[in-house]
This record gives sequence, C-alpha cells and structure tokens, in this order.
Amino acid sequence: HYNGLIPNQYAHLTMTDTTLDGNYLTAGGNANVFGGRYNIAVFEPDGNPLWVKDSAFFDTSNGMSDAMLYDGKRMADGGFIFCGLITDFHISNTRQLFFLRTDSNGNELWNKYYYPFGKGFSNEILISSDSSIYFTGFIEDSLTQINKAFLFKMDTQGDSIFLFTYDIPPLTYSTGQFLCENDNKIFIAGQTQRYDSLQGRYMNDYFILKTDTGGNILSMHVFSDSLYSLQLNSFHSTSDGNFIANVFKSTLVSGEIELIKYDTSSQVIWSKTPIIRNPSYTIEGNDGSLITAGEENKVLALDLNGDSLWYADFTDTSNTVSTPSVTRIFPLDSNTFMISGTMNFDWGPPGANWPYLMKVSAVPIHDGIEKIQDESYSLVIIQSATEILFKSDEQNQPANLEIFSSDGRLVVKENFISNQLKIPRNKLNNGIYMASLSSAAKRVTKKFIVY
Repeated sequence: HYNGLIPNQYAHLTMTDTTLDGNYLTAGGNANVFGGRYNIAVFEPDGNPLWVKDSAFFDTSNGMSDAMLYDGKRMADGGFIFCGLITDFHISNTRQLFFLRTDSNGNELWNKYYYPFGKGFSNEILISSDSSIYFTGFIEDSLTQINKAFLFKMDTQGDSIFLFTYDIPPLTYSTGQFLCENDNKIFIAGQTQRYDSLQGRYMNDYFILKTDTGGNILSMHVFSDSLYSLQLNSFHSTSDGNFIANVFKSTLVSGEIELIKYDTSSQVIWSKTPIIRNPSYTIEGNDGSLITAGEENKVLALDLNGDSLWYADFTDTSNTVSTPSVTRIFPLDSNTFMISGTMNFDWGPPGANWPYLMKVSAVPIHDGIEKIQDESYSLVIIQSATEILFKSDEQNQPANLEIFSSDGRLVVKENFISNQLKIPRNKLNNGIYMASLSSAAKRVTKKFIVY
C-alpha cells in the first residue's frame, strides 16, 4: 500500500504503465474546496516512490487553478505522456482538455490544453501499433451544451492531427472511457445516458464505436436495458482478438456485475455474473486469464471462455474506518499484477479518500487437483443458506470426500456415506473450491464456488 498523498478531500493515483527499467508509472491528483493539482509518480517494484511530482512544479502562470490527470503512457523514448483536465476559474469556470509530456524523470517537455471557453476532459490514451497517439473523453458542444464523446489524434509534439466528436444516441450525453486497437481499427467504449419517464430518472447505457485510423465511423452499437442502469466499468482487448467488458447493472435497490465478451462486431460471445457483486474492473493478465478485482479487494480469475480459475479475498479486516474501491488493474508479468484504487474514509470531510497501490500474485489451483480428470463418478453439489449437499449416483460404495481451497490446502475430509454428505455452510468461506470424491477404483473432481 502507498499512502503518500494527503487526502485533502478528493484524491486518486492510478497505475497506468511501466517504465523502461521496470518501475511503475502512476497518474492522478488531489483536490479540496480551494482547488487541486495533478500528480505523477514512479514507484519501484517494492512499492517505494522513486519520485513524485505535481503541478506545483510546472508552469501554471496562465491562471489555471485546478488540474487532474487520468491516464499516462510510456513513449518510445522512455518519456511519458499524460491526459486529463485543467480548469480556469477566471473564465466562466471552463474545463479544458489537458495534455502533458515529460521525460523519463517527470520533467516537463511541453503541455497543451484544447477547447478554450468550453468544457471537457480526456481520460484514456492509446499508443497504437504504428506509434500514433489517440485520446478519448468528452467535449461539451458549444451550441447544444450536450457532452459528446471524442477521438483526438495528436503528433509527438502535441499538435492536433484531428479531433472528431460523435453523436451517440439518444444524443443527451456521451463520454469515451476506453480505447482499444484491433486489426488497424480503433474501438471507443464509453457511457451514454437517457431519461426513463416510467422510472422518473436518468439511466446509464453504454456504447461501442469502431472507427478507422482516421476517426471515421465504421460501426456503432448502444447497449441499454429497460430495467437496469448500465455502468461500464472497464473495456479491454483480449489475446484472442476479442474484447472483455465489465458492466455494473443496477436498479434503485440492488445491483450486480456482468462480464461480457464481445467480438469485433460488438456481438456477445458469452456473459457471466461473477461472485464479485460491486463495481469492479476486469482486464486480461499476461498469463491469458481474465482478472476481475473489486468489492473491497476481492479478486476473481476466469479463463477466456468465462470459466472460473481461482478466487482470493484480500479484504483488510483489521481496518474498520475505510473502504477500498478498485479503479484499475495493471498486469506486470505472467503471475503478478497491480491493483490501484482509493480508500474511502469514514472520518474527515465528506468524500475524503486516499489512493493506494496493491501488488498481487496469481493464486494457482493445486497441481495435484488439476491432473485428476476421471469423470467415472457423478457428483452433484447443492447449496442452501445453511448447508452444502454433495450427492453421488454410486450405490453403497465406500468413498472419501476431500475439499481443497484454490491455493491447494485441504480444508475438508469426510467419509462419504449413503451416497451423500452434508456440511455446514459456515464451514467454508466464500471462494472457489475443488471437491474430490474417491473410492478404491474411481475418482471425480468438481470445481464449485461458495458465495
């Protein structure tokens, strides 16, 4: 964990890339009622800050009094480019697109801001396979005062190549949140909004927009639900040429996460409702697994077909004054990744929070369990609020039931009598387990989730 920034009231720091020498690049900012400043930092692999800089170190003599960064990427020369917003309280409270270019030590090379006398911000950067630089976010249309998603391409000196805004139905609000590249095409995914007169409230929808490298629309899909408000938490490419989306579906009283795999035509390949319930984030790790983190640092791994691989709970039960909220996951190597987020405190000003980083190792299923694939038994597992029932179709065959946790620990071992066994529900914590039923001649294993 890193708690190097003063909470101030609003603060975030997100890991966005790695440096050429293997350190971790972060971008963010902090603010209070008097204004704010952006922050950039590089951390060593053990979590210690190598350097931390903020907008107090840069030239803000143009009157700008508030700034925030949302993404940062490493450039080919080892330096970095960042995007976000900058606000001028002296000119009608304008909010402009802000871009910062630094060397590898965080020293400013140039900064640019666009869309004067308007409103907007940029929150995602894509360095394409041909080293082009793209950004997305939203810009307020000066005539209609409607926020519109955009795609902005600039050269390495910060000069504009093109900036397109897009009319996303129902033309009330849209913002680009995520950028991906696939087969020389640019994919923008983001949020839109509509008013539901039956429910008497605004409902979130989300869109996937495909363009060519010149920003021309090739296809557009808007996803909505008459019952649910749909919050797009993350949208990323997968190694098999598709995309994984993390969507929070909510009503006024409840909500759940849906993981959806899309092809390049925005058609659904599969969808799953994982055991992580609250808003979260999903990305493919370097080992090919889909990592989802959220709900007080609970982490779930799926394969590319959506089947569960492992589950881990990193909730800090000793901390009773704050609640962590995951904002991004960044894969580091084949079995480790970084989680960044904010810690929301119960004390202090309303909304006070503190950024944190957490480095996590993947939790492999025990090798001895993975190799057991003999399906000569049938095993049915039924859960209720108070107990878990294991049933087999074998008649009068002495057998043993062993249950292993996702890290390979034996947590239950019982004699299997009369073709079934009941164990109390509270004997197992929430998570992924492997049940192994074996006799002298047969064995079957089955993965199951306690929730």
